[in-house]
Amino acid sequence: MAKAADGTLPILQQQQNDELLNETEMASEDFDEYRSHLARLKTEADFDAKELEELDDDTTKVISDWKMKILACYFRENQGKFFGKRGTSLLGYMLITNSSDPEARENGLKEVKMIMLVTDDSLQCEHAVACTKNFIYANHVKTPKAKYQSDGAGCFSSKLNRILQPFWEDWTGVREVEFRISVRGGGKTALDGAFGKMNQVVRSAVNAGASHWNAETYKGAFEDSGGLTATSLFVVAPDRKKRMYGNMRGVSMESVLRTVLDPQDMSLQAYQHSDYGEGFEIAQSNMFVFDEKNPSRKLPKIKTPAGSVVMVRCIANHIIGFLGFRSSDLASMILYRIKCPIYASRTRALMKRIPRLLDEKSLLVRARKHRKEDLLSQKARGGEGANHPDQRLKRKFTRVEAKKRKHETQETEKRIKKRANGLLLCEARCQSTGKRCTFETRMKHCYEKHIRLGKHSFRQGIDALSLAAIQAIKPGGLMAAGSRPDSNSNNVFVTLEEADADTLGLDDARCFGKLNRKEGKDPYHKPKVLFDAMKELFMIGSDGSERKINGQDMRDRLKMELDPVDGGLKFCRAKRGTFPRKQYCHMCENNPCVCNGMCPPKWMCDQFITTQTQARKKNNKSADPAQE
Repeated sequence: MAKAADGTLPILQQQQNDELLNETEMASEDFDEYRSHLARLKTEADFDAKELEELDDDTTKVISDWKMKILACYFRENQGKFFGKRGTSLLGYMLITNSSDPEARENGLKEVKMIMLVTDDSLQCEHAVACTKNFIYANHVKTPKAKYQSDGAGCFSSKLNRILQPFWEDWTGVREVEFRISVRGGGKTALDGAFGKMNQVVRSAVNAGASHWNAETYKGAFEDSGGLTATSLFVVAPDRKKRMYGNMRGVSMESVLRTVLDPQDMSLQAYQHSDYGEGFEIAQSNMFVFDEKNPSRKLPKIKTPAGSVVMVRCIANHIIGFLGFRSSDLASMILYRIKCPIYASRTRALMKRIPRLLDEKSLLVRARKHRKEDLLSQKARGGEGANHPDQRLKRKFTRVEAKKRKHETQETEKRIKKRANGLLLCEARCQSTGKRCTFETRMKHCYEKHIRLGKHSFRQGIDALSLAAIQAIKPGGLMAAGSRPDSNSNNVFVTLEEADADTLGLDDARCFGKLNRKEGKDPYHKPKVLFDAMKELFMIGSDGSERKINGQDMRDRLKMELDPVDGGLKFCRAKRGTFPRKQYCHMCENNPCVCNGMCPPKWMCDQFITTQTQARKKNNKSADPAQE
């Protein structure tokens, strides 16, 4: 690499080296983050197994998840019905309790009940989740306590669902002692398997002549096909005449995986990891509820935890209106007895009324039960279930061995019949394939000569590739069964072992990134120069004259663009510019940013293309009168 007279590198080569070094450092950080993510998956999975093992008789484990939108399906569907479909939403709940059978309880089996709620309401939002939770807790949870779990989708992990945690006992009689969300990539449960079984059941009904295009017809197709074991299906519709919005003052919930309810003061103890740390307390005075009429209302400023009289009266009126009360006397009663802005611990008799979350008129009562609904379903311990990868591998070995024994038995019977007819058979086997020698004769001297010479004749039909495969799959071979984990197994976690207490970097491995979010880094705002350049590249091919570029093409073009000012790279780390949450750039000495910007990664280019595409569609739709 040629250097200048003063020993320095040309500006272009120097910036290229800096970019390579920066990408190497980012790759190292991503690797550390991924390693920490695997550790979080392992610890959270261990906590799941431990919590399920220690489940008491007074507690129900409740797991919820949205199914992918159900598209309409018709018997002998034509092309006109295939296009322009609108999906139907289905929210599933899995209820796990201790088994009532003493023998099953001794074996560690749990009773499982599936509640499927299908609705024509297309908004899979936090309000719909609150509505369905109210229905599940009030009608299907038979224990006084519940532990709720879901994935990290916004409709589940929102602040409103956590704020409502103290209310469920008064509304439904079920105390939600725990609210937990899973780590990214660790939210798959038996509920997802039930969704797949439902697809098979409904598909068989369609093949038999049924059709479904909305919630009610889907329910009919499900019941006509026989249904699923221990699975109930209801048609519901969330009541959107009145909605609630929640917020927390001075509390960030982005990194919180678990909140535990304190029944004494109805506060929440929040944990960033389910089985580590002491967590932090969220007091009642930090939680606020607003109604639909004023969702953007600013939080009142208070000096004391109890708040001012004006704030308490305002929040109390919101709660009373949501619960359906209209009397001002009740507002006065709550005002004097309330313990916090959102919760009246001493007025439970007033709050026993179930909130109007679900439209009762739209809840269709089943005319009949499908034949499998009342059958018992059980969940085994981890690693002991019938569908666990280890158990499937054992069954696979059993099937292979049974097939091998059957073949050997048939071969032995044939050879016995030949010997009974006077034939002399060679008993030699091929060391590679295990096949027997095909030599057979009636003459004893020919048989002795064959044995003496040892020139055996084995069946052909195996090539070099098959022979190599046979050698590889033998016990201890490179491709032996069970030596390679697949996507359906959890063998990837087997090598993860608990580190010693004094291991370097142990705390960082457990707490790195807080739910895969990098700590201490503000989001990068693109400078105007970078934004305009990306916008120009996005417009390529918009008129149909040439092919539109993708995210990788956009990044490659930005990476190769040169700066006419200094002859170096136009977009690089040295010219990235930064003004997080401010309109001033630190690299421009706190003046308005005039930097070019850094070369964005591929994911940022893909995100930019998606955002611009959606914005163009929205603008075109609003500009076209025919669309309105």
